[in-house]
Amino acid sequence: MFTKTLAALSFAAIALADSETFGLVIIRSGSQYQYSSISVKDGKFAIGTDNYVEGVITDSGLFKLSDGSYAVVKDDGIYTGSEGSSPFSISGGYLAYDGSQAFTINNNDLVAGSGNTPVALRAALSSGSAAPDFSPKGGDSPKKPSSNSSNDTTTTTHTITYQTANGANALTGAGMGAAIAAAAAFLI
Repeated sequence: MFTKTLAALSFAAIALADSETFGLVIIRSGSQYQYSSISVKDGKFAIGTDNYVEGVITDSGLFKLSDGSYAVVKDDGIYTGSEGSSPFSISGGYLAYDGSQAFTINNNDLVAGSGNTPVALRAALSSGSAAPDFSPKGGDSPKKPSSNSSNDTTTTTHTITYQTANGANALTGAGMGAAIAAAAAFLI
């Protein structure tokens, strides 16, 4: 029974490899941009009222949009394309790129990094609540399609140890699958 449950939970963990689907809302208190949504206009992320950006962060750190394209970070803005930039993540309910939550508005276009009009990007679920934290697990080092630079990354793995009902200690790996497996074993 335990083996079947663990196998089923392992398959469930694979299905949960990407973040939840979310959209982007600008947070810039006291400005004209407060609570504006991010849209795609002419293949570029911008402030808009239609064609809202919605997608998931893949387990490799790519921001995959609902139309199947990816977010591509360039110096002058964020574009859509067939090959995305990484790593994107969600921390504290806000979108981050390459570990930084620094984004800016430049002529109504969204740009990754610091600038004259800094904004935060709330990762909002369809319910309106903030998306849960998500860090890619299977990604390579940061990737910018139009750049030749390289960055070092560190991967941290968490291990969960728990005691089963029969008193045995069990050890399980990292991620959502580990949490699900630990919860299931606790209930058995």
